Amino acid sequence: MPASCKKKHPYLDELLPILIGKPGNYSLEHRFFIASCIVGSLAGIMATIINLSLQLQPILIIITAGISFVFLYFYFYSLRKKKYKAFIIPYIFISLLTLSYIWFINAGSGGPVSYVFATALVIYIVLTKGANQVIAVTVVFITITLLFVWEYLHPEIIIQYSDVKSKFIDIYFTALFSLGLIAFIVSYIMRIYHDEREMVIKQRDQIIKQNEEIKTAEKQLIHHKENLEETVKQRTKELEEINVQLQKAKEKAEESDKLKTAFLSNMSHEIRTPMNAIIGFAELIKQPNTPKETLDNYIDIITSKGNLLMNIINDIIDISKVEADKIEITKGACKINEMLDELFLTFHKTKTIAGKSEVDLRIVKPEKEKEVVVFTDPFRLKQIISNLIDNALKFTHKGYVEIGYSILKEKKSQILH
Repeated sequence: MPASCKKKHPYLDELLPILIGKPGNYSLEHRFFIASCIVGSLAGIMATIINLSLQLQPILIIITAGISFVFLYFYFYSLRKKKYKAFIIPYIFISLLTLSYIWFINAGSGGPVSYVFATALVIYIVLTKGANQVIAVTVVFITITLLFVWEYLHPEIIIQYSDVKSKFIDIYFTALFSLGLIAFIVSYIMRIYHDEREMVIKQRDQIIKQNEEIKTAEKQLIHHKENLEETVKQRTKELEEINVQLQKAKEKAEESDKLKTAFLSNMSHEIRTPMNAIIGFAELIKQPNTPKETLDNYIDIITSKGNLLMNIINDIIDISKVEADKIEITKGACKINEMLDELFLTFHKTKTIAGKSEVDLRIVKPEKEKEVVVFTDPFRLKQIISNLIDNALKFTHKGYVEIGYSILKEKKSQILH
């Protein structure tokens, strides 16, 4: 029913929200007040046109035009500022005062003002509610009663029509407008009724839908309750697996702690060895009459042991950074040939000092590749290769230690091996 009613008036559905505001932004009473302001201003404009055409009293034309302006002001202010309650009493007071004045200058009970009073009474009843409604209706009845009494006692103050034609036209159009206005108010109230009915139907449908969702949720809850035992078993199994993993992690951590303890013990031994050598040969340097060649040999040994000690310290720092997850990788261009040549010169001298003269150190590079550049961390790569060479020399007593690289071509790419 509501949907069909809306389809019959598509233009009205588009025009009403523009004129009197959307239901979501304005309350029902506010929208009716806005509509009442429109009706009051239209009534004033129509009365002004009729009065001008009939050439009635100038003061009457000024009053009807003035009340049109006042109601238009109420309309625009209420629509824009979304405030209306402060205007209800002024609206009723101004309209009653104006109608009372028009009563005297427009033929009194013999003119059209009584019809306008009836229309105004309908507007006041719809516009107000509760105690305000009772007051508004009472004031209207009192005003009409006083006007009739005054006219009865002093008929000479009522300004009558100049001819029958003017009276007929004025009363006819005013009555026609009043009836149309009452029809508009009734249709407006019926429309609101249908809108509210449609809202109730929608709310009922939503409640039905929510009930269905609740029933579905209850079924799911029952199903979940039935499968709860199986779920608990599954969760228990998962917790047991997690406990096993935690136990393994604990054992791994304990093993790591043991390895760390062993490493520190080994490092303390590794540190004492070069430190003893440095201190011992430093004492030998102090002895007088030591040949220069011997002094140079001592200094080389001290330098070698100092570098060894520095490497050990750097290794300890790197291990600490790895465990703290703070090790930094700084990538850049790394020239492989230059790095290998530098390492060769360094370890060639070191192995002689360390008593590894019989071990041959070899660097293997492709002859065609004059310069090979890779994008990596040069410091870390050099550190890795340096440790490999150092360990190889340390545990090799005869023969040779060989390190180098070759380039393997696979499809369109080249791999450094």
